[in-house]
Amino acid sequence: MKVLAAIAGPISAKEKADYIINIAKRLGADLIALHVMKRENQAKKGEDALKYFSEAGKKAKVKVKRILKKADIVSAIIETAEAEKADLIIMGADRGKVITEWLSADVMKKTKIPAVVIPHELKNL
Repeated sequence: MKVLAAIAGPISAKEKADYIINIAKRLGADLIALHVMKRENQAKKGEDALKYFSEAGKKAKVKVKRILKKADIVSAIIETAEAEKADLIIMGADRGKVITEWLSADVMKKTKIPAVVIPHELKNL
C-alpha cells in the first residue's frame, strides 16, 4: 500500500509529519511526501518540509519517498498519486486558508483515489 501526503510547507509539515507517518505505519504503507511549489525560489522551503517526513519516517521505520515539483498544485497531486500508484491521498488544511480548502476539495472531486484532509487543529486530535 502507498499513501501520498501533499505537504504545504515546513510549518505545516512539522505539525503534521508524525501524525501522517503514524497513519502510514498503521496501514503498513509506504509514504510518498509531495511538496508542490509555485516558484523555483520556494525549493528550500519545500526541501525543509520534506525533511520532516524523512526524519519522522526513519524514527517510525516507515519508508518515505520525497518528491518536490514545480507545477499546478491540484494537477501535481493527482498526477503524482496516479504515477506512484497511491492508494490514499492525505492533504493538510491550514488555519484560515480558504485556498487550501478549495484545493483540497478540487483534488477530491477530480481523483478516483480516496482523499482525506487533516484538520489544521491537529494538536487537539
